[in-house]
Amino acid sequence: MPHSIIRAVRQTLSHLWHLVFREPAPEAVLGNIERFLLFGIGMVAVKLVSAVAQILVGRVLGAADYGRLTVVLLLAGYFAVPIVGGWGLAFTRIAAQETEAKARLAALNSLLVVSLILCLLVCGTLFALRDHWGGWLSLDDRLVQWTIATTLLYAGWLLARQIAQAFQAWRTYLAVEMILAVVLVAVVLALVLWGRADLYPVLAAFWAAYALAGLGAAGFVVRAARLGVVLTYIKPIVRHGGFMLLTGLVTLSTYSLDRIILHKRLGPESVGLYQAHFMATFGIVSALLTILLTYLFPLFCRDDNGGWQRSVGRLSLLQYPVTIAISVIVGQFAIWLYGYPLSVPLFACLVLFAAVQFHVQMKAWYLSSKGADAALVALGSQLTFLVLNAMILLFLVGRLGIVSGGVALLAAALGSLLYLVCSERCNR
Repeated sequence: MPHSIIRAVRQTLSHLWHLVFREPAPEAVLGNIERFLLFGIGMVAVKLVSAVAQILVGRVLGAADYGRLTVVLLLAGYFAVPIVGGWGLAFTRIAAQETEAKARLAALNSLLVVSLILCLLVCGTLFALRDHWGGWLSLDDRLVQWTIATTLLYAGWLLARQIAQAFQAWRTYLAVEMILAVVLVAVVLALVLWGRADLYPVLAAFWAAYALAGLGAAGFVVRAARLGVVLTYIKPIVRHGGFMLLTGLVTLSTYSLDRIILHKRLGPESVGLYQAHFMATFGIVSALLTILLTYLFPLFCRDDNGGWQRSVGRLSLLQYPVTIAISVIVGQFAIWLYGYPLSVPLFACLVLFAAVQFHVQMKAWYLSSKGADAALVALGSQLTFLVLNAMILLFLVGRLGIVSGGVALLAAALGSLLYLVCSERCNR
């Protein structure tokens, strides 16, 4: 990237920071601008293609089948967390602290052992209890089986992302993300041209995308496998990953609970309408948040002196007007592309939720990088989120319909943020 552009961005950020906070921007922020810009530009391109894929699928399937697809993908993401989620984040923390490539590969080897064992346990349990959880979620047998298969492929893709993040191989990370989005768009377009764009063919398109994208980090896996079975890092991965696993499960429960309850109480069409609003608002903000946190998490892990703590707090405040503006402008355009009717109350709640949750996630991820004790605070905030969300949603769903999901998310995010702020003050 030309130095003139980097210099201009650095100076602009420095001036804005001084204007807002009345002091010079931290060098920790300014020093990583070039690499972050390169990574950010690539990720923006990836997320644009991903957004096109989501909107295309939503238009092709219609609200009802889009709602069913949403439930399957949410469940697959939830079930994949015990296989990869917490352990992968713990591995990222270990890899960020190791200086030798061989030690990182050994840590990856230990991660693969843990993930393989958990994969067998999770998938075996899901298959054995398929009648129970499928019936409770109002899914037929075929959809249950497809959900289990989707879980396996999603876990492989998630593992590839985490490996690339841990090694800070940002080109690989971008490739894993871009392959998923491009393959999905290409296959769905092909299905549309062939007149086969129904629920199960579209699910198969997700299978193909996850499988091909998951191969992006195969080089690291092969190099780690050549070391044989390495058990050295299993204990720290399991110890720290256990807390992060609980946080991940609670977080995903919070984000999926609304659509699961809406599916049971109002049917799949309501889920499709709600998902379109969710993706158009928080989905856009979540994409930007993913870009930031993916790049910053390894830096947080190496921040032993707490230099990033004040920067995280200030960035969290600075994002509010930007996040709200982006959510309103892009969100309305996205709903129009979906072709679904706009619910103004739901849209307004989700716009505000996006800004508050951005703040919550920045604080929670910074705490998660500080070890098991600090991760407990992040877990407490997510539990607060989950309990508030469930209580408010169950109380309001019969009265407000899909709008209840937005109200519950906003109230839960505010409660979670209050918990984090109070915890910080108590620990000072």
